[in-house]
Amino acid sequence: MRVYLPATLDALRTLARDGVWSPGRPGHTVTAGLRHADPDGDRDSWEFEAFCDAAVASLRLLLARPDAAPDRRVVVSADVDDAGVQPAAEPTVASAVTVQRAVHLDDVAAVHLDGQEATELLRRARAGETGQTLAEEALSEVALEWYDPSELDVVLRRTGHTP
Repeated sequence: MRVYLPATLDALRTLARDGVWSPGRPGHTVTAGLRHADPDGDRDSWEFEAFCDAAVASLRLLLARPDAAPDRRVVVSADVDDAGVQPAAEPTVASAVTVQRAVHLDDVAAVHLDGQEATELLRRARAGETGQTLAEEALSEVALEWYDPSELDVVLRRTGHTP
């Protein structure tokens, strides 16, 4: 199943360096709860909702670290066997899951991150100039860029997070 893993550039650097993330990562995917919450949706729209939920979760990771430099939202799309994914213990959104097995770089289908234009919005949100809800709304209009996993080292160098 495709799982969308919220991350930061620091976490992405760890994945590039170690080739694996430990089990227990939060993620988002198409769940029965998501399908129930949006009964008129289809597979593509549910996937997009799960992806957007992961982007919001990535923003929350960034806002939880006010002392760090402005960063970018990161979502890692990975293919994980169904048995390795469990419903989140306390789901805050319908797509929330926990990935119970290690995620290897070979499992990654794509890496998505904000472009340069989003960094000012993130800086303002982290400085408290906008509330979290306003930041989420503003960034929901900013599409994340898509990268092939083979481009991970290039992406990290370009963003100043050398692998």
